[in-house]
Amino acid sequence: MKHLDITFLLAVFMSMVSVQVNAYDCKIDGIYYKLDETTKEATVTSSNSYSDKYAGDVSIPTTISYNGGTYSVTRIGDSAFRDCYGLTSLAIPNSVTSIGSSAFRNCSGLKSITIPKSVKEIASRVLSGCTSLKDVYYYLDYVPRTAGNSFDNSSIASATLHVPSSALSDFKSIAPWSGFGTIVALTEDDEMKAVGIKETSEDSSSSIIFTLDGRKIEQVQKGTNIIKYSDGTSKKVFVK
Repeated sequence: MKHLDITFLLAVFMSMVSVQVNAYDCKIDGIYYKLDETTKEATVTSSNSYSDKYAGDVSIPTTISYNGGTYSVTRIGDSAFRDCYGLTSLAIPNSVTSIGSSAFRNCSGLKSITIPKSVKEIASRVLSGCTSLKDVYYYLDYVPRTAGNSFDNSSIASATLHVPSSALSDFKSIAPWSGFGTIVALTEDDEMKAVGIKETSEDSSSSIIFTLDGRKIEQVQKGTNIIKYSDGTSKKVFVK
């Protein structure tokens, strides 16, 4: 009987070690990823090591290159940043469509997070225990399906939520988003940051035109246009 118990415990231990060893496929620029070779998609994950936690300001890229292949970063895995007490800000790109449960749970030093409009559901305990939150930027123009405990034990009561002006009243009236202390409309500068284009006043003869959401167009249209020049500069143009 004792022999069976020891064998069972050893099997459990080895399975746990196997899970940890295979927790990620690669580490690029300080971020861990699991790769799907079939879809060429990457999921942000963790190292499973308490000595190697995410810290400081982290900006997730839209794509990564590994072993000759290019992968689109489409998901942040369950508990990917959990207990990363030193994480202070996080920018999530438009390529990400899913954020797993407890993804940023207990990130007690997290002050600012940017969530793109491509994320249309907020899972369980995503920002639970984030007690230093000051600003949450969310670009979706309607209130998404949101778990009731997404913001449990966090500091949203003293934080500011920045959302599109068209959805302002809805976010103010629907829980748990209504729990934010201040809810304001995104500014044009915020929208510029969302597409990753810096405004300048420089000019050039060759240009590419984008809408505010990053879609390439052939010519300027009514509203705000982003003109990016061949010399790397860009500027914002408003057409009535």
